[in-house]
Amino acid sequence: MKKFYIISSLFFIINLSAQNFTQTSKLTPVIRQGGDSFGFDLLLKNNFLYSSLHGNYYDSNDQNSLFKAGSFYVFEWQNNSWVKKTKLVASDRSSSDEFGKAFALGDDNKLFIGAAEKRSGTSFAVGAVYFFSKNNNGDWIQVQKLMPAVAAAYTHFGYRLGADSNTLAVGTEGKGFTIYEYNSSSQMFDFKQNFPSIYNSNPYVYNNRIFIGSSNQVVNGTSDTGQVTIYKKNISSNTWELNQTINSPVTGSNQFGFTTHANGDYLFITAANSINRFVAVYKLEQATGQYNYVQTINNGATYFGSRISIDNNLLAINAPGATNEITNGGAVFLYRLENNIWVQKQKIFNNDSHPYDGFGYGLSVNNNNVVVGAPDHDFDSAGNNISTSAGAVYFFNDLSNLATQESEVVYSYKIYPNPFIKNISILLDKKYEILTAEVYDSSGKKVYAEYFSERQELDMNLESLIPGVYQIRVISKNKQILSSRIVKKQ
Repeated sequence: MKKFYIISSLFFIINLSAQNFTQTSKLTPVIRQGGDSFGFDLLLKNNFLYSSLHGNYYDSNDQNSLFKAGSFYVFEWQNNSWVKKTKLVASDRSSSDEFGKAFALGDDNKLFIGAAEKRSGTSFAVGAVYFFSKNNNGDWIQVQKLMPAVAAAYTHFGYRLGADSNTLAVGTEGKGFTIYEYNSSSQMFDFKQNFPSIYNSNPYVYNNRIFIGSSNQVVNGTSDTGQVTIYKKNISSNTWELNQTINSPVTGSNQFGFTTHANGDYLFITAANSINRFVAVYKLEQATGQYNYVQTINNGATYFGSRISIDNNLLAINAPGATNEITNGGAVFLYRLENNIWVQKQKIFNNDSHPYDGFGYGLSVNNNNVVVGAPDHDFDSAGNNISTSAGAVYFFNDLSNLATQESEVVYSYKIYPNPFIKNISILLDKKYEILTAEVYDSSGKKVYAEYFSERQELDMNLESLIPGVYQIRVISKNKQILSSRIVKKQ
């Protein structure tokens, strides 16, 4: 069934099965500086948020400045807010390490953080990976540092990481990839195998498989075609062996394999070429143990697919260079699986978008929450204190799940004027007995609320609000009537 909305005198048709993800909050560190790039890579899992801060200068106590040494934050959800649990740095931190630019969570107690720019002696950008283990007190402790067997300059060891509880795959730029396995006796990760290559290696570990994307792989004589190889453990020989090779469904220099992401029976592979960006979808055939092509998700947005996240049938694909209401502000596209095809349902972006925010570089979906990093955003959570590319993280929730909506009801409304200067009005489809109007700022904070009874038209004086973008919600008897963006002008 369809429902019809009238917004600013225009008709929109919205499928009731579509989600209504709306920004609910914005997070920035209390202590921040230009170039931190907070949110470049992130992960939301249960009550914890993990986020890179690879441009940060300072140690775990926010002291001892070293140019772009890098750091890493872990936040925990406590008392309805995100609280910084710890700030991690490498034990041998040095300038330009960019510690934290890539990371992987093996399980709730194993965290791997890359520093692909780390020097070894006089050799630049050899790279390193740091293994942190969570102790019984909930503290993350560095227990191991991994380095490539040959400390060659510009290996960029730790450029990309993939891990589960027992396996770590470390990618490089043009030097292949290395596999480590967990030793329960030493509680460390031991070297297992190295797969040399002249191509970049972007690993992902899932379901006893290692997926390696090589986006600059030459295929049939064409450079930068890209390819994905899948490795499985041979139990008899106790070695990892090639199980499947996947080539791009589209010919040409597509940089296929720039990103790989697997979940359930599905595998998603990005083609990163700026001219022909797409995400190819494959499904595991249980009988053969091979992935078969299903569909191609096309999108012309800039940098589409450099991050992918999926959880509970919700697929999120980023496009950090996309135009939203702001040129090159960035966006994330949300998809649902319908009749074995992934269908786009929504495009989301931050309420306080600015050009080149990089919104979408960091991306994670967990328990019907979408978290998005904008590492080049300049403003703090209150929209103040400009620090160039300090970064920010945004949280989106499906507000349609906050109240049960009856599918046979049709709501319509008109908001005017929008943008507004002082007063704003909402004309609803009928008179409602009890209504609540709520306005939220870009950080998700409620800044206005007013109650109405026996009204069809709501008139509000919002003169006290500062100019900017806001979200307005109207609720009647625990049912959301509308959720829409409004803009206050100077």
